[in-house]
Amino acid sequence: TTELHERLENREHDTGQSKGYASFWVVVTQIVILDAVFSLDAVITAVGMVNHLPVMMAAVVIAMAVM
Repeated sequence: TTELHERLENREHDTGQSKGYASFWVVVTQIVILDAVFSLDAVITAVGMVNHLPVMMAAVVIAMAVM
């Protein structure tokens, strides 16, 4: 968005500020947490839609083992 703003305003953006970089492990942790949240959401939705709960439980266990 900064580049678009520069084109519209016809001026350069201040580049004197240093970019903040996140550490590798912080990014990995955030990805793992988001993956777990979305996986849990999918499991809850699937359990709500299934008529055979033991089959769903087995599918969840197999999926977790594959991960």
